Amino acid sequence: MKRNMDLVRELLRWAEDAEPNAERWSDEYDQAYDHLMVAEHIRLMKEAGLVDAVLVEAQGDILKARIDRLTWDGHEFLAGARNDTVWNKAKMIAKEKGLDLTVDLLKALLPKAAAALLGSHGLSPMS
Repeated sequence: MKRNMDLVRELLRWAEDAEPNAERWSDEYDQAYDHLMVAEHIRLMKEAGLVDAVLVEAQGDILKARIDRLTWDGHEFLAGARNDTVWNKAKMIAKEKGLDLTVDLLKALLPKAAAALLGSHGLSPMS
């Protein structure tokens, strides 16, 4: 399975939209993704420090996962990634440079994409 950063972003939004103390299980995510793919991405997000999550595994295979909450890093990443134009610009920059999308690369590119967007509107990031 390939990591899908668009799915990571969607799952962060989905978790952020939850009511406090709501349980967000991977098999309840009803988008265009298989629930095992969603569970694996939640595991990856937990490993990256973006979410606190519970993993249900059997013999090393993930069966489902629950996002309990976004971490500080998860909130920060989502704040940078929320705007569709900024998100797409950051992905385009990485693609043009032949780089794979990683959380760390996106953390570096998202502010640059936002600054470029501000500049294109005659604004400086410090205005």
